[in-house]
Amino acid sequence: MKKKWMFPFLMAVLLIVAAGCGKSESVDPPGNEPKEEEPSVETSSENPETEEPSEENPEEEKPAALSLEGFGNTMSNIINDGMAVYEAPYLYHMDSMITGNILRTNLETKESEVLVEGQFSFLNYGDGTLFFAGSYYPEEATESSYGIFRMDTDGENLMLLQKGYITDLLLYDEYLYFFNSDEGGLFRLKYDGTEETLLVKDVYEGYALVNDMIYLNNYLDGASESYVYKLPLTGGTPEKVDEQDTFGTDLFPTKGSILYEPRVNGSRGMTRFNTENGQFSQLDKAISGVTEAEDFIYYYWSGRRQDKADQGIYKSRPDGSEEELLLQVQIAFSLNYVNGKLYYHNNDEKRRISVLDPVTLEQSFLPLMEEVAP
Repeated sequence: MKKKWMFPFLMAVLLIVAAGCGKSESVDPPGNEPKEEEPSVETSSENPETEEPSEENPEEEKPAALSLEGFGNTMSNIINDGMAVYEAPYLYHMDSMITGNILRTNLETKESEVLVEGQFSFLNYGDGTLFFAGSYYPEEATESSYGIFRMDTDGENLMLLQKGYITDLLLYDEYLYFFNSDEGGLFRLKYDGTEETLLVKDVYEGYALVNDMIYLNNYLDGASESYVYKLPLTGGTPEKVDEQDTFGTDLFPTKGSILYEPRVNGSRGMTRFNTENGQFSQLDKAISGVTEAEDFIYYYWSGRRQDKADQGIYKSRPDGSEEELLLQVQIAFSLNYVNGKLYYHNNDEKRRISVLDPVTLEQSFLPLMEEVAP
């Protein structure tokens, strides 16, 4: 009897000891290990390949903090492709119509240089940094990166902030506003790539940020008619501004007002809504490519005359007064006003961006990348 009792007892003791030894091996911190194992820890910490993995993936680095206030470009320029922005002495610009490489031109020396190659548009500037959207295809990559980018003004520290097919990218204060067709909606994103917010779902075009409100000309909730709405910068339920439905989704900001085309039979005019006092007025023509300047707006009008002598680029006060035909031209679209010059597209055979001085009426082109000396 005594031998039978002792054998199970000894087995139990052995099992408890074995279990205790196994547990201590899995949780022992490296500092409590025997000294002979310490060199392997030191060797691992001295390996440069494991010390700073972020250097191999610069797109994962945390963006530098910026001090941002106001617009990174005018809203009207962004609606018209946002092809240029100015910060003395440089003009930062695309090199071809609609999308292109990003160059900077010193307006004092007239020298240009290529900052980044790709298909970009919607340029914004703030605190020594450029923000833009498009696609980038570096030589060493197997596929292109497309979305929202930020970059230093000398072309360094290019960083992808947000993936997606992005349009109408606008920087205002610390936030970026844009359409993302991949996800379907109007979004806002903090400049460092955080705090992404869906403002309005299932919309792809037709917004303007005016007087700290977002105005939207669109078809909401599956409606068959489009209307003009407004909502706060942080989002919320869109509120209808005008009970009259609209023709298309164009929306042009003009110094505190917005212009859009109502759906009225037999009419080719436009409605002007004053965002400050809520008053409506009418413009007796349908204009396009509207861009804002200091005290004027510039736009293209197809005219009414059969000989097309009234067709071209115009200048007027925001209320439509003091209208003047600056340049008679058959085609002009996506007008931008930057640092006293007009930049626009006219289907140039080389896809160059046209430049017009509205005072002297001197015409030129922005340089293409291949025209810039390496």
